[in-house]
Parts: sequence; C-alpha cells; structure tokens
Amino acid sequence: AGVARAGALLGRTKFRVPAPIESRVGLFGVVGRNIAGLRNFTTDAGYNSGHPPMAHEKVELVAMSVSSLPDRWMGLSGMETIVWTGTGPDMEPSELSEDSAAAIREWVMRGGHLVVVLPAVGQNWTDPRQPLAEIFPRISVQRLEAVDLNPYRALLTDDAKVALPTAGVVQVLEPLPDAKPGEATRVLVGPDGKSVVTTRTVGSGAVTVVGLDVASRTLDGLNAVKADVFWNRVLGRRGR
Repeated sequence: AGVARAGALLGRTKFRVPAPIESRVGLFGVVGRNIAGLRNFTTDAGYNSGHPPMAHEKVELVAMSVSSLPDRWMGLSGMETIVWTGTGPDMEPSELSEDSAAAIREWVMRGGHLVVVLPAVGQNWTDPRQPLAEIFPRISVQRLEAVDLNPYRALLTDDAKVALPTAGVVQVLEPLPDAKPGEATRVLVGPDGKSVVTTRTVGSGAVTVVGLDVASRTLDGLNAVKADVFWNRVLGRRGR
C-alpha cells in the first residue's frame, strides 16, 4: 500500500552524450560554416604544447545555427563570444524565434560579445525589423564592390606574401546622425579613414559589426585572416 506502480513504457530512445568541456576552456560560438580565421585561437593550430598561441586559455569553437540556439540566456552563459558568419537557410537573424533573440540580448547585456560578419551579398542586419535590431550598432552600411584588399593588408595579416583579392567587397560602417556615444564606436578603419569594424556597448557586453568579408572562402583558403592581427583587435585580446 502507498507504493505507486510504474506506468506502461511508451517509448525509448538511445543517445550519446558528448564529452563535456572543462569549465576552464573558453568557448567561441560560430553561427556559420566558415570560421573566418578563428582556428588560430584553438589548440589544433599545429602546436604541441596543448595551449593556443594566441590566448591565455584553451579555446574550443562550437558550431551553431539558428535552430540550435537556446531559448534562454543561461544556455549561452558558457560562451564568451559568438561570431555570426553565416547566411542562408538556418543562418539568418530574421529566422530567430522571439525567445532565442531575447536570450541573445540578455546574454549580451550580461557581458557576452556578439560579432556579426556582414555577408558580401544580401545583408539584412540593418533592417529595423530583425529581432536583434535594438542592440545592433547604430550604423548605415555602404557596400563597395571590386575593392583591392591589398591596402587593407595590415588589418588582416602580417604575411607580406599572401595574394589578397584585388576585387573584393568592403562594407563601410558609418554612424547614424542620431547615434549616441557608445552606440557606434569605430574599432578598425581602412586606408581612407572610414570604419570597417564598429562596435556598440550594450550593458556589460557588446555587439560588433565587421564590414570586411573575412568569412569568404577566398580569404579562408589563403589563411589570410590572422587571429593575432585581426581578431585580437576586434575581440580585445592580446597576442605576441
């Protein structure tokens, strides 16, 4: 008496639990298929020490998509940075659910750093209707085609021999006239003095926009985006 009996078994599913990542390992989320030179931060960059050459801690990259993003900020709390490089199905900000968008906004407010690499074609991040518009830097975007990237070499790499594209896409990021201090701060500027990386402070965190096409297959194939040259400045990190 007083003992509940088990109900009928309705179904059973087996699944593998991936190996957990230690709490002292830093996590970079990447929404997109191209990691845009971030591999230089990881432990698999050809060094035998087990420690990344461009950071004070081990770093793991976590592949993400819109459908895999959590719907509460606690699910993002292990991430220090999310870099959004993707475009197309399951990679567009317009596909975010209300809960997932709210989770990202809260995560940024609590100290997260969201970095958006604008796609070379068809970007809709500046659309005021996209779910993250309220935390997006207050900027206008001017798209330039057939741009020689060699004048931008010092922003991307310290390799004087890599053959950068001579007909790339650069998107200039200009503050809106009514932007308040901290809503559109220039981080990197091109040879013409115009910003190609701009950030907005949001609570304890930030949202940064990259106008250089560092996620292109061409630059990735050339390994032309160096973490210690480009990403350390964008993310506020230090290298040698």
